[in-house]
Amino acid sequence: MKVRFWGTRGSIPVSITAPDIRKKLAIAIEGTIGRNLDSREKIENYIDHDLGFDTKGTFGGHSSCVEIDINSHEHFICDMGSGARPLGTEMIARFGPSGQTYHVFMSHLHWDHIIGFPFFTPIYIPGNRIVIHGCHKSMEKAFRFQKQDSFY
Repeated sequence: MKVRFWGTRGSIPVSITAPDIRKKLAIAIEGTIGRNLDSREKIENYIDHDLGFDTKGTFGGHSSCVEIDINSHEHFICDMGSGARPLGTEMIARFGPSGQTYHVFMSHLHWDHIIGFPFFTPIYIPGNRIVIHGCHKSMEKAFRFQKQDSFY
């Protein structure tokens, strides 16, 4: 079993800023001083082994969406934040466009937890089954309201 985080941000999806990228580049380049990085292999080794995650990586910009992968045609997703869009693209690439069952477990119905649902491509492909689980009385209403023409 694997757990993949497709979105971990709070209420507003955000991306890394240009000043943040600049800081990371400066740290990474400064770390090359005195090193003999004269090949692609050496450069990649430096990136993979000598830079910390805070420099070579970043945290996701999408809002809440977590995949629990049990290596099956039955898929388990917690929340449908903006991370649902890249998750849907990846699911199609991994498992094909149809014939899958997606179980979506909703923690709550705040906008940042349902914003990705209309952009989760598997919901539009015949042959897929989408089952949304939750204990909220207004869950169906929230999902239907979000799909109204006035929001497109």
